[in-house]
Amino acid sequence: MKVLQEVRLDYQSTLTCSVSIAASRDLGYTFDPPFAVNLPAAPNEQNAVGYCYSVSQYPTFKVETSSNALRIFRFQTQQTVGGSSA
Repeated sequence: MKVLQEVRLDYQSTLTCSVSIAASRDLGYTFDPPFAVNLPAAPNEQNAVGYCYSVSQYPTFKVETSSNALRIFRFQTQQTVGGSSA
C-alpha cells in the first residue's frame, strides 16, 4: 500500500483563486471529500502544496477549479510505502 501525503502544483494566475483536490482509493471510482488550496495571484510561476492522507495500492487524485485565470503547469506528489486504511 502507498500513502498519498501531499500534492504540489506549479501554477500561474492573474487573480486570487482556489482549487479543490480530492484523493481516490479505488482508481477514481469514488473520491474522498475534497480539500481546498487557496492560490494567491501569481503573474509568474508559483508553487502551492495541498496536504492529505489517502491509503491505496494506486493513489489517484483529481483537481478542480472554476477559475479561467488559472494555468496549472505540473503536479508532483509525495507518497510513502505503508500506512493503514483504518
